[in-house]
Amino acid sequence: MKKGLILLAALLFAGNAVANERATVDVNSAVSFSEQRSQVLADLADGETYAEISPEDREKVVSALGNIEKMLGSHASTQALHPDTRVALVNEQETINNILTRAHRDSRMVCSREIPVGTRMPTNVCRTVAERRRLRDDSRQRLEGAGRSRNNSIL
Repeated sequence: MKKGLILLAALLFAGNAVANERATVDVNSAVSFSEQRSQVLADLADGETYAEISPEDREKVVSALGNIEKMLGSHASTQALHPDTRVALVNEQETINNILTRAHRDSRMVCSREIPVGTRMPTNVCRTVAERRRLRDDSRQRLEGAGRSRNNSIL
């Protein structure tokens, strides 16, 4: 029983640390869970806040929000819940916060000055972190693919 309470306290602490990084979901905050749930769903629906979130992750977030809502039921606080239910609730909260925090970081806009080929005039190029990663990965794959096809033609 003591191990369960220690684990629960550690999970609650970790959950609060992640939730404070980007105000996502914290069932122990002063803001009610239904308000937090509505805000997350609105952010998911607006097409901008979490633009880089995958459909699978979007479904996981919506499912976890529903699970938390069921677990809380009519209870005013998490302290009224069974310890096992509290652990499950914190796990669902962690799932949501991890996905939304990662999606928020990937949606961040990064601008750089680049000089296009054929001119000396630098321009500002702004892309999300995820777009930059995709471009880098695509370039690497094309370069590796070109190297493999050249090696095959030599043999």
